[in-house]
Amino acid sequence: RKSLKTRNIVFDPLDQTEASLSRVVSQASSTASTRLRDVLVDKYHFIEHCSNIKKFLLLGQGDFIQGLMETLGPELDKPVGSLLRSTLIRIFETEFWNSSWGDEKRNQTALEHLDIRLLEGTAGDCGWDVFSLDYRISQTPLGIILSKKVS
Repeated sequence: RKSLKTRNIVFDPLDQTEASLSRVVSQASSTASTRLRDVLVDKYHFIEHCSNIKKFLLLGQGDFIQGLMETLGPELDKPVGSLLRSTLIRIFETEFWNSSWGDEKRNQTALEHLDIRLLEGTAGDCGWDVFSLDYRISQTPLGIILSKKVS
């Protein structure tokens, strides 16, 4: 009587009861879930990205958002045709580093993922109508988990 043992999963091919199969499936599921969690957290920094999204897109970093809106306001009041993305990015980066969050060294990573995007505008639109603050993640698998298609 041989048993298959792989990473704490024990399967006896001669024991084909439902309880035995259920136990093996449960063990395999637990092992796979633990491995997936470890890879997402350790290799892809999933928790750090979620924290950044909360702070910057969900307005959890109040002094940054307040400073950004106050400084960007005069620019975003302008008609769409007169907006310069380079000016908006300069203001954005200045406010990022001036906020209490920006002084932490690890946040260079957050800044690399944050981006300003200007949506398509129509005649009569102002900057407020087309301005978007985005958090880009292109690496797989986080790019799939946190994509717009998932939400």
